[in-house]
Amino acid sequence: MMQTRLSGPTIAANVDPAERQSKPLTTSVRGDFPLLIRESTTGRPSVYLDNAATTLKPQPVIDAISAYYREYTSNVGRANHQFAEIVNAKFESCRENVASFMGAKKREVIFTSGCTDSINLASMLLNLERDDEVVVSILEHHSNYLPWQSRARVKTVLTDGTGVIDLDRLRDAITPRTRLVALTYLSNVTGNVQPVREAIRIARERGVLVFIDAAQAMGHFPVDVTELGCDFLAFSAHKMLGPTGVGVLYIREDLHRHLRPVRYGGGMVSNIKHGAVTYRDGPAMFEAGTPNIEGILAFGAAVSYIQRLGLPAIAQRLNELEQYGWKQLSQFEELIFPFPRHADHAAIFTFRPRSETCDLSFLVQILSDTYGIALNQGYQCSQPLYEWRGVRGAIRTSLYFYNTFSEIDQLVDGLRELRPFFA
Repeated sequence: MMQTRLSGPTIAANVDPAERQSKPLTTSVRGDFPLLIRESTTGRPSVYLDNAATTLKPQPVIDAISAYYREYTSNVGRANHQFAEIVNAKFESCRENVASFMGAKKREVIFTSGCTDSINLASMLLNLERDDEVVVSILEHHSNYLPWQSRARVKTVLTDGTGVIDLDRLRDAITPRTRLVALTYLSNVTGNVQPVREAIRIARERGVLVFIDAAQAMGHFPVDVTELGCDFLAFSAHKMLGPTGVGVLYIREDLHRHLRPVRYGGGMVSNIKHGAVTYRDGPAMFEAGTPNIEGILAFGAAVSYIQRLGLPAIAQRLNELEQYGWKQLSQFEELIFPFPRHADHAAIFTFRPRSETCDLSFLVQILSDTYGIALNQGYQCSQPLYEWRGVRGAIRTSLYFYNTFSEIDQLVDGLRELRPFFA
């Protein structure tokens, strides 16, 4: 098995200067998250460390959902009565806000049911043929692998020794049959931020389109699609404080005229006459049917919440949590960290006991039932990566800006007490 393990001293949370420096951000927001102020079933405070799977929801997001049902329930884009006018305005305001948040034009933002749905939609829109090639990395979530595999030949690029996409291998993988390069911005397993700008430049030099899976990146640090120069980009609302069932697919505007709709229904047509159909342009052409209205309005509230805090402040806090979390967790000689930790690394830590027979599910269940700590275990929907490294699953800790150093300490204390189960 290929392994990486570093060791370091135990750090005292209550004297760390970074904790004192970021305390105003953390303490000012924790009260906004109902799940953070309730006790777990253990009688201890809830410690939520599974943010890469989904983030918690602040009260403004919860309020936005209930307000839709209480105050102005209506379909969107279907009527002109008073409730519809409110919903129509709020819905398009959300689209405009999301566009601004990611450096896109409003008409380039398409609402979907999630990042997985966005990727599937893009795979259909591209009208791939079986002998077309799509180049991906070994780091991809199943959602950025299976849709492409179902429609074309997938070529997988491995990482280099630092845990990021090997750009030389990426360059060599592109052939005249390559239609698309589809890469993750930030691995949900390794936590390594990928060199997507360089990858996009390589693909553009060869005339190949680029799709970026930004599910783990959006809401964690600034992502500007215009600056990146990608052709497609997707992410989910629920990984950045929003509700589940909402996603975004960015499609560069000049590609719209080359794409035809693949889903059909209400809201996408401007005229049907004697069998001839004229489709609306912009996002409407790709958003057939009634969307998740209340979810999208709540997503707008999530984006506004993040904007009020400021992505630079969030990124700084996450960097502090990453540095502290690594110092604390890497002290365990009984644990291995199977994936290299790149210099540009998010607050995601994947580890497992050295023993191959240790039951990871059992460990995570004890940490939940006894210590009130929520973690993730398994393959994190990235089984090809684990198989390549020869690793039979791992435990994942993933943090967001509302987490604290003391919560990391609680995890470390729990792991220390569970050392007898590592064998």
